[in-house]
Amino acid sequence: GIPATMSNLMVAGGVGSGVALMTAPLTPWLRQLSQFIRFGIQTSMEGHIPGLGFALGCVFCYGSKIGMYHAIFLPLILIEMETGNASILGAMDEATLVLVSAGICTANLVVGIQPSDENNNSSSNDDSDSALCRRGLRINLMYGDFIEAAYPFMERYFLVNIAGYLASGISVEILAHQPEAIVSSAYMPVFVSIWLADDWKRLTLSFVAAFGISFMGTLVNNMLVRLRVQQHKKKA
Repeated sequence: GIPATMSNLMVAGGVGSGVALMTAPLTPWLRQLSQFIRFGIQTSMEGHIPGLGFALGCVFCYGSKIGMYHAIFLPLILIEMETGNASILGAMDEATLVLVSAGICTANLVVGIQPSDENNNSSSNDDSDSALCRRGLRINLMYGDFIEAAYPFMERYFLVNIAGYLASGISVEILAHQPEAIVSSAYMPVFVSIWLADDWKRLTLSFVAAFGISFMGTLVNNMLVRLRVQQHKKKA
């Protein structure tokens, strides 16, 4: 019989070749479609409509929570990058998802949600949240991924959720002007994402806004939660 590895290679290669042959006659129309999609993305980020960038940032944030990222956003990013260039949506991805997650994780590490008891023993919930945030922050900043680390906190606390949406919207609104100058990509270290952009100063400002707003919102939330818990303990 044929070894398993060879079988996998033959199936993968055969399927790829078969799909290529079947779609070859459609190549001119598919090329036009991809060009139209790139034009639409660039036009939407030209800044002609005030507030559209903010709305797109919020849509990006919300869509990633409900499964739209791999179904819609990532394919659009790949269509943008098929010509060998970086992506407008890639810059949005890094700002609205990666940096927002990094800000939330950092705030949780600075001020944990669950206050320690009188013997300075933190709760097991606090330990698990801290472990998640440490891993999330490391992957966010070094690999541009694992945005899911922030979702439990966004779903658990209204203020953190609002801060995430504000950070997403404002960061994209900053980018909504001459989008060709801020094309970038996620899935790489933050400093590399910044280096890719021609207008790296504006991209940096967007990233700082995304990180800073989500960080401050989460920090305030955690301090309020800790205060409420401490007051409840005193009453008890």
